[in-house]
Amino acid sequence: MSGLAWTAGHMRVKQIEEPETAMIALRLPPDIEERLEALARRTGRSAHDHASDAILDHLENLEDLELAERRLEEHRRGESETIPLYDLMTRYGVDH
Repeated sequence: MSGLAWTAGHMRVKQIEEPETAMIALRLPPDIEERLEALARRTGRSAHDHASDAILDHLENLEDLELAERRLEEHRRGESETIPLYDLMTRYGVDH
């Protein structure tokens, strides 16, 4: 479980209820901080939840990009094979 502590002009995100966790301090421009707070009020979820979700989503996107770039390089070096889209769709029963 994670926790969020607000201080003037920035927020601190920290993990709680787990041993050996890290805290991240983020300095947010006022407009972003206001948007985050407004979103929390509108959705009934905490700013912490939204910030944690955003960080996790961004990390997953970066990891996916890194994997795609690595696979592309492997393909360019001739270390992997490709599968035609039609064959892939047939294999997994996707209508084409």
